Amino acid sequence: HTHKGSTWVRVFNTTGYSRDAIAEARINADVGTKGFRVVDRRGRVVPSQTIVDRRHHFDDSINVARVLFRADAEPMGYDTYRVESLTAEPAATSKKERGVLARTRKDGTVVVESDLYRIVVDPARGGAVTSLDAKELHKEFVDRTSPRLFNECRGYAMTQKKWISTADAPAEVRILENGPLRVALAIFGKIERH
Repeated sequence: HTHKGSTWVRVFNTTGYSRDAIAEARINADVGTKGFRVVDRRGRVVPSQTIVDRRHHFDDSINVARVLFRADAEPMGYDTYRVESLTAEPAATSKKERGVLARTRKDGTVVVESDLYRIVVDPARGGAVTSLDAKELHKEFVDRTSPRLFNECRGYAMTQKKWISTADAPAEVRILENGPLRVALAIFGKIERH
């Protein structure tokens, strides 16, 4: 339901237990929309993220977007949220509320980090994961002494009579979505000439 720059979204929980998860709503925005804010039924702003699918060609404002937000609902129940269109850029998220974030380091590696984990992807090594650190467990899951890489694709090429690997050629790593609720990376690599 939409009224004067706001869209109401009802989130249903059809399971028998409480859920706190990321919900996604597709929003058609008015001309001049620069971002969104999501408010729960109690009037509290909830963490959200905007993925712009299309912009208005004449002013570059948002035309169509997917708005992700933290939603919770009781078992076999629902909750209602208001997605408000903003005519100014949304305020920057504070470091404490940052959630998950991806960044490219000076050395070209891409780091995805949240309060729970830190993942490092190395494009120079075929997009391999060179570190997967579970912060609360104080555990590094990548064995750096192994001759094989985490996330490496490897196989034996019968016609060439040799082992081939994605780590033999650099990959391109693109950050498709960049927090604060979700990060998505695309890794474009090669194995031999494929």
